[in-house]
This record gives sequence, structure tokens and C-alpha cells, in this order.
Amino acid sequence: VTAVLERRNALERSDNRGKTEVLAANLDTLAIVIAPEPKADFFIADRFLCAAALMGARGLVVWNKIDLNRPEPPEIDQYRALGYAVVAVSSKSGLGIAALAGELGSGNSMLVGQSGVGKSSLINCLIDTADVSIGGLSSASREGKHTTTASFAHHLGTGGFLIDSPGIRDFAPVIN
Repeated sequence: VTAVLERRNALERSDNRGKTEVLAANLDTLAIVIAPEPKADFFIADRFLCAAALMGARGLVVWNKIDLNRPEPPEIDQYRALGYAVVAVSSKSGLGIAALAGELGSGNSMLVGQSGVGKSSLINCLIDTADVSIGGLSSASREGKHTTTASFAHHLGTGGFLIDSPGIRDFAPVIN
């Protein structure tokens, strides 16, 4: 820790004991990563977009794993129609990674989403020095395996920070 800054916003959720847990603070962009595998949970994505609005951060939708050549679901166009920026990317082929880097800019950003959507793989593509462990999907459930266990802030080459976060299976924003 080199400094403690005044908190201007915070991404929070309630834990299973009814207490509030701060996941990150001082975010400019909350990037919600969704993918065709594991099956996209748009209810969770919507909740993260609500959380971004509540905290005064920009919501960004990242449609990952476009290399799987699955049709874009209609919800993606609905996000665009609502005014959200949507970036289609592939951490495997590198398609769209430069566009994603441009959307993240020089501020503080966080990648959030279900386990297995490729958040850590995107970190490895965006940051040359990152060597984040990645895991596959469960062959039985086709869900992620919770490879990332704690949030970690990485320096972006553009001057900001990008936080990798553990995958979730549910999320509800805290409304103060």
C-alpha cells in the first residue's frame, strides 16, 4: 500500500450473513464480461449494470469468446439500444482486445462476471506482464471452476488499473 485515497464510490454486495462487503472502490468503469460458455446469465449482468449506475461508474459490456462462432444473443443489441458500449472480443484469437483496451482507457476498471467467462484470460491479453492462472469449464456442469480466488489490481499501460475479480454465481448490488 502506497497511499489511502478518499473513496468516491464503491462496488458492494451483501454477504450471506447480511453484512456489506466492498469489492472495489474508486472505479471509473465496471466491465461486465459475458460469454456463450458458460451460458450467459443476463440477470446477473443487468444487476452489475445497475450497480455501475448506482455508484456513478460507466457500465461496459464485454461479449467474450467470439471465436466460438455462436450467434450474438438479442440481449447484446438491447444493451446497445440502451446506450451501453459493447465490445466483442476473443482472448483466444486476440480479436477486439485493442478495442477493449481503448474502452478501459486510463481510469480504474474492474472485470466482473460469472466464473469461466474469461476475465483472467482477458487480463493476460491486456497486460503483457500479467501471468494470471486460468482454468477451464467443468465438463459436467459447463460452469467455471473459480480459479481466481481474490481480486487483484493490475497496472494498465495507459496509466490506470484493471482489477481481476473472482467469478460469481449470483450478485445483488447494495442500495444505500
